[in-house]
Amino acid sequence: YITKFILEELKSDTELLYDTDYNFSGEKNELLINICHELGETFYMSNKGSENYVDIGLFNKNGIDHKYINYDGAEYKQVYSGFETGLSVIDMLLNCGPEETRNIIMDDKYYTFSALNKKIE
Repeated sequence: YITKFILEELKSDTELLYDTDYNFSGEKNELLINICHELGETFYMSNKGSENYVDIGLFNKNGIDHKYINYDGAEYKQVYSGFETGLSVIDMLLNCGPEETRNIIMDDKYYTFSALNKKIE
């Protein structure tokens, strides 16, 4: 419900899919690969924090390209002086409103992307 609320506030047309509507199987990398196959996807993107468990070679072996994304962060106005880092999009949404939050999170200057099938350096 929270994800749906945030997407609605940001006027995102992202389609939400629910795992309960599918019969996915496997664990860890195998599960992710099976989800991609079930949905007909040949590309998977994950955050930098998943570098410890994503097996890019296994994805490639199964016909799926992989890219890492890392949100580098953007300072935005907060109620109190200074800037508190590491908070969720909910903080940004409540402090900046939907339009400014959307502009910030859609600006790719706040992201680092790996090369295809490589780790972020």
